[in-house]
Amino acid sequence: MKRVIIFFLLLIFLFSLSFSYNLKEGKILKNNISAINEDLNINGTIYGDVTLINGNVILSGVVKGDITVVNGEVFLKNSSSVDGNILIVAGELKREKGAKISGSIFFFNTYKKAISLLLKNPIKYVFSYSYSLKDKHLISTFVISLAIFIITLFIVMFFPEKVDRGINYVKSKKWSFVKNSFFYYLLFLVLIFISILLCAIYIGVIFLLFLSVLYVVCLIFGRAVILVYVGSFFVRSRGKFILKLLIGSLFYIFLSFIPGLAILSHILLQVFGVGVSILTKLGKG
Repeated sequence: MKRVIIFFLLLIFLFSLSFSYNLKEGKILKNNISAINEDLNINGTIYGDVTLINGNVILSGVVKGDITVVNGEVFLKNSSSVDGNILIVAGELKREKGAKISGSIFFFNTYKKAISLLLKNPIKYVFSYSYSLKDKHLISTFVISLAIFIITLFIVMFFPEKVDRGINYVKSKKWSFVKNSFFYYLLFLVLIFISILLCAIYIGVIFLLFLSVLYVVCLIFGRAVILVYVGSFFVRSRGKFILKLLIGSLFYIFLSFIPGLAILSHILLQVFGVGVSILTKLGKG
């Protein structure tokens, strides 16, 4: 458990550093490039793949391989050429008229703003997360939250026995549940980070998609369990899961408008949600 936490802190430290790399015109590099927190200015020729996390690729030369960028932009000048594919996660492609791409272009921009803020400044993301009535994204946030609530409502309505098993597990295990939830959540983050690094090859993309789907499923089911559990502190009667879900959701929304408590409640809901889903195998055991 301690090793996982140390590794996670090292990742945050790496994302706090910033560098720059420049391959001059006429230079040839016969090797792959993998970098974190860098802006890559490529004016020469690279016989290999380019993988970058949290940075921009400015290409005026030639890449004889694939380009993979996570949380950044790819700028292709009119003299540039890419023989392989371009994969962009939480970023954009800017291409001048003469730029050549022999392969395909793939985009995965879900939750782009959140990924961008987390990678650029993880400390700021953790301590400043809150909703505001002046937030221009408030409407979209409300729509997404409403959609998630409807999905959790369906889970409570059609799978009450699974939700009940999850609640009973939380009540019976308590501190071991908390400890194991943090462990599995950090493990999830480590696996996602590794899959992002492997996105230069197709197996990494497949692995990332699989983890993303699994994470969403675990998070939605676990969210239903945790919110009903929170609602049970206000409604003591057995059953009445829908009422408890509504009260738990309202309490979570109330915390979301309080700076400091907003990010804490957001993180705990995700951690415990994923944890209870994995530990109970989505309410099966």
